[in-house]
Amino acid sequence: MPICFVLVALLAQPEPGPPAPTQLFADLDGDGTREDVRFFAAADGQRGFLVRDGDGAGTSPIYPAYKAEAARFSAGEAIVLGVWTRKGVRAGEPARRTLWVVGFEGGRWVERWRGSALARPFTDFALRDLDGDGVDELVVHECEAGARTGFAAYRWNGFGFSGVARLAAPCEGARIRWDELRLEGDRLWRS
Repeated sequence: MPICFVLVALLAQPEPGPPAPTQLFADLDGDGTREDVRFFAAADGQRGFLVRDGDGAGTSPIYPAYKAEAARFSAGEAIVLGVWTRKGVRAGEPARRTLWVVGFEGGRWVERWRGSALARPFTDFALRDLDGDGVDELVVHECEAGARTGFAAYRWNGFGFSGVARLAAPCEGARIRWDELRLEGDRLWRS
């Protein structure tokens, strides 16, 4: 009898829906006010879109994105998308992760930079002010079979990211959180 009850309870569970949108805040138009931006990802993590101000105004195209983060760069604020790309991938190989930088200009979303590859393949990214200067650095977790792995910090140079520093760390099971990383000059370290 208890087995039947568990089976009925499992069958009655609703299908999981799409994940909740990620809320971001960024001054995308340079007026000094940080707008509310939502990133809606598909349940399969293969695509997503952005909505500015949460009311449908300024809905982006659908991007091959799995993640979005707001960034404060020295030249202004933007949204950095983690996207899937097949560029440079051989037939039968999985898509790679790369980054795009998008902004909102003239009432529409614009792609400011469609990422060329970073120095090494990465598994995740975050934007954090690692050195306390008020400008975000890009930090990525690199993980490549048979190669050096760890974290790398990059700075936005106006059209792409320039490498600043690296921290060796294990590929799998790295227990370092983004907020534990600090940057001093060309040294990335764990606080």
